[in-house]
Amino acid sequence: MSGSGGGVRRYGRPLVAALAVLAVGLYVWGRDNTPAAFTDRTALPGCGTVEQAAIGATPVTAAEQCLVAAMRAGGGAELVVVGMTDEGARVVTYLRAVPGKPGLEVFDDRTRDRFSTEEWGYRTCPAATGPAALGDCGGG
Repeated sequence: MSGSGGGVRRYGRPLVAALAVLAVGLYVWGRDNTPAAFTDRTALPGCGTVEQAAIGATPVTAAEQCLVAAMRAGGGAELVVVGMTDEGARVVTYLRAVPGKPGLEVFDDRTRDRFSTEEWGYRTCPAATGPAALGDCGGG
């Protein structure tokens, strides 16, 4: 019985240190780096989600048609486009027709692309006429 206390002393500090490292690792891994500009964006009617390969010069899917109709009517809508990089990383783009603003605003979620230099991108495309016709876009 007298030897059992030695085990706690022998393993106690390394165990506490290991748990501390694990806790910090889980905190960093689980951190949400989503920008406030995205999380605080105004909610708009959703048009659905499409695969990037399905986007055409002429809106072919109901989701694309929904976004273009909202743009033409001066209303709001959001279309989610899921694509892949050349390396196979998933990129999610949010195309938003915002009432009172010309064209589209675009948020790019690149958090799953380990080759990207930034996790999130934002740009405005005032001359956009649809998902496949963004025109010249500029940052924020």
